[in-house]
Amino acid sequence: MESLTNRLSTGWASPLLRASHDISLTCSAADAWRVLEQFTTMSAWVPIIQHSSALNERTAGVGASRRVQLAAQTLVETVTIWEPHRQLTYSIEGLPSLIGEVHNEWLLTDSTEGTTVVLTTRMRPGRNPVKRFVAKKVLERMETASTFMLTSLKSASEQLDGVES
Repeated sequence: MESLTNRLSTGWASPLLRASHDISLTCSAADAWRVLEQFTTMSAWVPIIQHSSALNERTAGVGASRRVQLAAQTLVETVTIWEPHRQLTYSIEGLPSLIGEVHNEWLLTDSTEGTTVVLTTRMRPGRNPVKRFVAKKVLERMETASTFMLTSLKSASEQLDGVES
């Protein structure tokens, strides 16, 4: 059974804004990781991304950096946490500077039916009401992208289910 849920934390008192989505996959965490570890070629498995490419000599692991083209938006994403088959976290630059630092975190957990993947976007816009308003609007757009990325991961990784690498 496919599951896609959403959790949003945007309280005005908190300096952190967060949106989490999860999906259940019928494949192993290893198969999902085989897709995620191709960090610089995200456009190959996420149809809404027009282009992605490496920005430095590292194509995997902490410090790997990619350029991502999404419509008229160009982002630079740099890996900050790389734990194979478990967690991928990267910073995102190229969004409005008002929203402060932004990170996406992918968590993979094996379950009896396959794998649960949680994608969480975190922003630190501070307590300024204008910055928080802008950040909330950007977070709403990023939630749509997160849903696309999760369903694209599901499709790509389940095609690999059991296929030798």
